[in-house]
Amino acid sequence: MQVGLFGGSFNPPHAGHSLVAEIALRSLRLDQLWWIVTPGNPLKAGREIAPLAERIALSEAIATDPRIKVTAFEAAYSVRYTADTLALVRARNPGSISSGSWAPTTSPISTAGSAGVKSH
Repeated sequence: MQVGLFGGSFNPPHAGHSLVAEIALRSLRLDQLWWIVTPGNPLKAGREIAPLAERIALSEAIATDPRIKVTAFEAAYSVRYTADTLALVRARNPGSISSGSWAPTTSPISTAGSAGVKSH
């Protein structure tokens, strides 16, 4: 299974994000795309950001392809940097990354509450 990661603050999510997701699914021949709504960009501290639950709901509303899985697992694990997110995904999916290919579990890292995952 080929899975892509698409992360951002999505503040707010918009049609451009949907277009990028659809192009990635098609051109990379992905089976899934994890739309990762981040708690916030640490490099953009001080800027106003909508509540995470609101950004998740808005992302779910525009990410209509059933292969897109909207998640905010970074918040549950207090992860803010891409390198830490990748380390977390690797740790939760041992043996999934080898020889440049990546085949993680079929669902994003699940957590309780609003920081979990919703499938479309």
